[in-house]
Amino acid sequence: MSILYGWGSCEVGQLGPVSTQESVALVSQPTIVSWPPPGVGKHLVKLSCGYRHTLALDSEGFVYSSGSNEFKQLGHERRNDALEMVLGIRERVRDIVAGPYHSAAITVSGRVYMWGCNTNHQLGRDDFEDNEVGLLNFNHGTIVQISLGLEHTIALTEASEIYTWGSNSQGQLGLGFCSQQPIATPQLVEALVGLPVRQIVSGANHNVLVTPSGSVYVWGSNTQGQLGLGDVESQSNISVVPRRPSRTENSSNSKQKNVSVPTPHLVKSVKRRGVTYAACGETHSALLTKDGAVFTFGDGRFGQLGHGQGLISVGQPKQVMELMGDTCVQLMCGRRHTLVVVCNPSHSRPRPRPIVFGCGSEGQLGQPNLQRTFLPVNVIGPWYSREASPSNFNTNFTEPTLTAVFTGGDHCFAFTHHSGLVNCAYCWFVVNTIVRKSFVVGKFVFCQTKEFHILTMTTPSRSPLLDFRKWQPCHLSNIATFSEPLIRRYIEGLPDRQTSASTRRSSSTSSDGPPDISEAIYCLENFSMKSAFKRLEIAFGSIGCLASSLLADHGMDLDAAQALQTELFLAAPFSDARCLIRPLVETICRPRSNFPDLECLRVFVFLAVSPLLDTPRKDTFNVPDNSGEAGTGPAIHYPSNMAGFDIGFVLAAFARAVCRLEVVPLSVLDAWFMDFQPRFFRRLVANLTNFVAYRYCCKRQVEEVNCFNYQNATHAALELLKRLHEINQKRAERITYMTFYIPELTDRFDDRGFASWLVQRNSNEKQIDSFAGQSPPPRRFRFWRSKSVPPKRAQNNNDQNFTIFDYPFVFDVACKAKMLQTEARLMQQMAMQNFSNAVIGATLTRLLGPIPQTYLMLEVSRENLISNTLDYLALQSKADLKRPLKVRFTGEEAIDDGGVLKEFFILIMREILNPAYGMFKVYKDSRMLWFNENNLESPRMFAMVGALCGLAIYNDNIIDLCFPTALFKKLLLEEPTLDDLKELDPTAGRSLQSLLDYEGTDVEDVFCINFETAVDHYGVVERVPLIPNGCDIPVTHANKELYVEKYLDFRFNRSCKEVFEAFKSGFFDVCSGYVIRMFQPTELHSMVVGSDEIDWQELRKHTSYQGEYWDRHPIIQSFWDVLINECTLQEKKNFLRFLTGCDRMPIFGVTDVKASLEKYLLNLLNPKQLIKLINIGCATVNALVCEGHKVGTHQWPSGGRMITIQPNNSGDEFLPVAHTCYNILDLPKYSSKEILATKLKQAIENTEGFGLV
Repeated sequence: MSILYGWGSCEVGQLGPVSTQESVALVSQPTIVSWPPPGVGKHLVKLSCGYRHTLALDSEGFVYSSGSNEFKQLGHERRNDALEMVLGIRERVRDIVAGPYHSAAITVSGRVYMWGCNTNHQLGRDDFEDNEVGLLNFNHGTIVQISLGLEHTIALTEASEIYTWGSNSQGQLGLGFCSQQPIATPQLVEALVGLPVRQIVSGANHNVLVTPSGSVYVWGSNTQGQLGLGDVESQSNISVVPRRPSRTENSSNSKQKNVSVPTPHLVKSVKRRGVTYAACGETHSALLTKDGAVFTFGDGRFGQLGHGQGLISVGQPKQVMELMGDTCVQLMCGRRHTLVVVCNPSHSRPRPRPIVFGCGSEGQLGQPNLQRTFLPVNVIGPWYSREASPSNFNTNFTEPTLTAVFTGGDHCFAFTHHSGLVNCAYCWFVVNTIVRKSFVVGKFVFCQTKEFHILTMTTPSRSPLLDFRKWQPCHLSNIATFSEPLIRRYIEGLPDRQTSASTRRSSSTSSDGPPDISEAIYCLENFSMKSAFKRLEIAFGSIGCLASSLLADHGMDLDAAQALQTELFLAAPFSDARCLIRPLVETICRPRSNFPDLECLRVFVFLAVSPLLDTPRKDTFNVPDNSGEAGTGPAIHYPSNMAGFDIGFVLAAFARAVCRLEVVPLSVLDAWFMDFQPRFFRRLVANLTNFVAYRYCCKRQVEEVNCFNYQNATHAALELLKRLHEINQKRAERITYMTFYIPELTDRFDDRGFASWLVQRNSNEKQIDSFAGQSPPPRRFRFWRSKSVPPKRAQNNNDQNFTIFDYPFVFDVACKAKMLQTEARLMQQMAMQNFSNAVIGATLTRLLGPIPQTYLMLEVSRENLISNTLDYLALQSKADLKRPLKVRFTGEEAIDDGGVLKEFFILIMREILNPAYGMFKVYKDSRMLWFNENNLESPRMFAMVGALCGLAIYNDNIIDLCFPTALFKKLLLEEPTLDDLKELDPTAGRSLQSLLDYEGTDVEDVFCINFETAVDHYGVVERVPLIPNGCDIPVTHANKELYVEKYLDFRFNRSCKEVFEAFKSGFFDVCSGYVIRMFQPTELHSMVVGSDEIDWQELRKHTSYQGEYWDRHPIIQSFWDVLINECTLQEKKNFLRFLTGCDRMPIFGVTDVKASLEKYLLNLLNPKQLIKLINIGCATVNALVCEGHKVGTHQWPSGGRMITIQPNNSGDEFLPVAHTCYNILDLPKYSSKEILATKLKQAIENTEGFGLV
């Protein structure tokens, strides 16, 4: 059983029926108080104390009071020295709060009754004289916590909103101003909207708020530094609402300096200390941290700070050093004293004990000398052993255990548990307490007061020590949060699970009498399905509630957040799901660019893993009706869509809300996303790409037009994707860049729109803005890997300039290839036009068209290929290099419609690798090339190679140079890594990796290397230091990472700096457009050198036939059987070179990209322009013959395939003929498969040279 003890002032009976021999004004030592009152058979649940009165709550929900009734704060007119029932409360009460001179009670239904002093409308009533017990007029939700100051009231709702009313003379209402005019109507504290709140507590004229993450916010009076914000004078600049002084007012008051903070401020000095609990005295405050430390600040004249003598006040939180070594678990502040409960964790059985410091003139310290104490001292009571306790505690009880304490103005209470006791109570009294808040743990309830009185409550069978550091989010004294027990209770109450749930509930709550009020309120078994769902609904409508959900030591438990949301929305009927989703979207869609605290941003983390963001890529399933009945869903569950909302409804709201954030919260969110597990990060990216793909592919009508328009939503999704793409580059565990691809955009490539975008980019007419929701002005968008567009004032909404081409990372490599070739065609046409204008003038060019020789004609001999090419390119300007390239070999009869050009690139690249030039080094293990640090060639040679690579790209060719990915990283301004070295030089890469992986500290002895590397200069080995004096600096365990970094820098940068810069200059002389920077290094690598992995069955699938040939023709079947099954891999590649001019495949596979690119030209140019191009023999028209389009009188055969096979009406004596320019094979009608095999192999052995057929 439990016993209540009390000590302190009992001048007006605030200690209740104390068991003393005679009437006294104070009790200096803990003394037993009789409980229950006559006629009450239930045990005590909670006590709460004001300055001079005390409230008590029993297990049936009835409230009792004793003490001063000067302002009718007792709620009755009977004896003040006995705990009498408060009249006028018509409901069962679950929580009580006593302020200095007024009182409050929260009922089971969530309504609030108030009574007592109303001089400043602190009861929420307009009539100052109305101080009877009455219901608070509050229509802003359910109040879960309420705290009473001297003349003001502060309340916390279930939705984590703070409301205040009463006096605002010191800014204690937190409204941003001070006013002598009191406020009777509850006012929302706008500065704290969206903030997760764990606890609220009031002092006389100041308030303290604690968040679940340990942040502390304060506002109100700061005359003694009780807000902990530092220098008191620095907080005096406030806005004061002027009021005309009355004639009766003391004139000196208007001159008195008022130090107040009317707007909530963060206490930065304890931001990282993990504050879990706060207590307030009249003009001082105290904080309890998660590791059991106590910090105090404010007025210290009476020793209530515990820092020793000499400190009148402390302006910032300061740790009470005398309590170090003990773990504080409970903290209370009286009017001018502080009481804590500590445990010594070093003891095998730590016994909790109360420690007190501060003013002792009324006996509130439990010390017989009634003097103030500046340092913590023990309160001697029955919780100590008999030897250490006074004789009046010598009872037959065995090892009483302290379970909780409470304190008021000048009186205190302590509750102990004794095994085998009858139900009685001891109380020790303190005068004038102010309750800060009620706090519940398990079946125990305690309340904090401004000046606390102390109480503990236990059940007859079990009495654990209350630990204020632990937060129970499911209890009704806390805000509504998304928690597993609540979800379980809701799901178990659904119709299909009702039977088992009701059986369990009835068995668990059966008893002989009415349920204990503590059990009924705080035990989840007594929650109904409807009440659990209501609490979930409130949580989903509040940013602060969701940000407080599923918290662990490291932050939010993302696994639980994802799993529980999935379970909830799978089980919930559609109507219930809509009730949860609608307030969620409305909450995050409210215009807001910032939050009061960064922990509010956890709501975005909660949503980032939510199944509500799951979005289908195509609208291939039926949307359920809005009947609300659970039905058969699709194979993949999309909760928001199944609830009747349009696809991407929640995702769009989420993306827009993130885009509206300011720089600081965005940077914090970026850091959190950077630490996401890859599966969560990948899923978020996939949902965003699915939504964009759906928007570009679906034909469904928009339904949710009132919440967002789809263009705006798509823009927001792409902006968030761009941010995640940037974050991914910095993540330790990156996801592949291909996760960001939207392949559907390739099939729906808008070449006309892309051409327009390119024109605008080149003419600097395009203004690219980043998305900022509905908050003007928009921030400037920085183009991917390129210089930003000069800022230009936006004339229209930024969505009007929105185009998907601003987000190149969503395009796959095939689409980028289309974009690159489109840009190349435009550049070539512009270069041809400019050349023609320079030769014959712009007027004649407009009348007659460009001259036929507008392409770049290169004539070379096979014997002097390098010198001819180098000399010719040296004579061309950058603008000339952008014209279409044609090649003619000296002495050969051939018209270059593409085939000769392919042959040229093959031969020139083969010649470049000639060891006589020594330009590149070949690594045998990887068969890759890198710049030779010992080459003797001039930079002009490397510039030519770079220009040839650029010309190959711009003229739709691939080259046979096996460069590593590191080269293309350097071209795109990325630093090569150790993985790149492993690709180029596997042996060196593995050696460096083994060095990094070695965990021993004897690196110097094991590896025996210095900061140097060996370079072979034609047989002479030279030692090159990697850092200054590197030859004498050994590699150790401490500097091995630096060694690897410097080694990579030497191999990829220092050793080839001059020649690489020449190569880069030549490359960008040709490829100077925007598209080339859109590529990833690996993509650009494949774009330049192609792929040697060829799917021959896919090649057959994309082959077209003319004449009498078709796929099942006997000759065609024999042809494919010979090629695929009888030819070697090298012979197959020779065939591909024989037919197409190259033995490698484009990166986009065997399908012909040229068809769609030239279709762009058909759409882009009008018929007259095309006819002119045909008549003048423009090179770009040659590809049009594969398309089958009619322009004017010109008809081209249909195609669009990789290769075409046609008969040539010849016999067995003829060889196959390849039209390399058009990828057409003339295949004679051979009489047998054997002859076909012989002739085909004979033809492909000679793959060089051209002639006219």
